[in-house]
Amino acid sequence: SQAYLAEAQRLSHTGSWARNEYSGEAVWSRELFQIFGYDPATTGPPGRAQLSRERVHPEDRALYDEMTERRHAEQKDYEFDYRIILPEGAIRHIHSLGHPVFDESGNLAEFFGMAMDVTERKQAEEQLREGARTLRLTTETIPHLIWSARPDGYIDYCNQRLLDFTGMTMAEIRSLGGVFHHPDDVESRSKMWRAALTTGQPYELECRIRCADGSYRWTC
Repeated sequence: SQAYLAEAQRLSHTGSWARNEYSGEAVWSRELFQIFGYDPATTGPPGRAQLSRERVHPEDRALYDEMTERRHAEQKDYEFDYRIILPEGAIRHIHSLGHPVFDESGNLAEFFGMAMDVTERKQAEEQLREGARTLRLTTETIPHLIWSARPDGYIDYCNQRLLDFTGMTMAEIRSLGGVFHHPDDVESRSKMWRAALTTGQPYELECRIRCADGSYRWTC
């Protein structure tokens, strides 16, 4: 069972710890030592050395101290994120959570906790955000009319060029639907749009869109 637990922690980059609130002594799992860059064979008792705090990023140390104080004061479950700096200079993102255990008299006896290295997840999230920013910048700068809609047909985005071209706001485009198309093109455009929503297939259509000045221009 211990071997299975150790392997599960290694694979999930999750370390566990337990602190005795009477003595102040703490026990760390091997993976927790690995996460914080310590050698369990040569490192002293975690409860006395404040090992985890020594690794906390300076910008996150105030948050770390606040959560530690709150943990003792409130004596309830907690969860927060912070960064650590390893000896070689690498910065890792940690997701920490803890749970209190009380004795028969209702006094706090122990705190159990886990620390998960979520660096890869944070990096992936940042890449997604950066990709979204790049896409938005692209759609706002290229000389094309761009929009997107959800599978139910709800229009969730129009670039500024399209709004300027039609002289309409997002709310107006959503509420008025195809009114900014030429009357002779509304039926064919609506039919093709409904078919695309039903089948999920792409479509291509040339139609006329009313400009802000009231004139119509052909678009594809």
